[in-house]
Amino acid sequence: MLGALYHALTDMITSLLVACVGALTLWSDGVHIIYLDGIATIIEVTILMCLSIPLGIHCAKILMDTPADDMDVDELQKSIAFAIGHNGIVREMRIWRYGEGQSHAATFKISCAEPLAVKHSVRKCLQRAGITNMVIECTDPEEEKIGFLCHAHDKTSEEEI
Repeated sequence: MLGALYHALTDMITSLLVACVGALTLWSDGVHIIYLDGIATIIEVTILMCLSIPLGIHCAKILMDTPADDMDVDELQKSIAFAIGHNGIVREMRIWRYGEGQSHAATFKISCAEPLAVKHSVRKCLQRAGITNMVIECTDPEEEKIGFLCHAHDKTSEEEI
């Protein structure tokens, strides 16, 4: 939304600058105003850059994963491992910060036989840690073995070709 506002604002500024330069050129019959168009362009580019750079930095912070340096990730891993117990194995864990309020998000891939119980335990741990958005994917350990065998088979068939 901020990008749309800046776009409209810069269009308005550009139109005002063009109108001012045109009026001054008409009023002075072009005498002593040779450089006015170039000066107006430099002013316009400066305003555009002043608006675009902070917006670009803001968008980059949203789009790029910013590490959750302010969280004790090791402690969170231990509490999740304790909550899961022998019911599952964490295969992948990503935690990052995003947005202005520096909210936290997490994604987990867990191999487990009891997905509902594991998801519930992990969700509670994440909520206690202050993580507001989460995706918890549980996979069946037996399916992972089949998937691994198929993947290994695909690799050999590629090598043979």
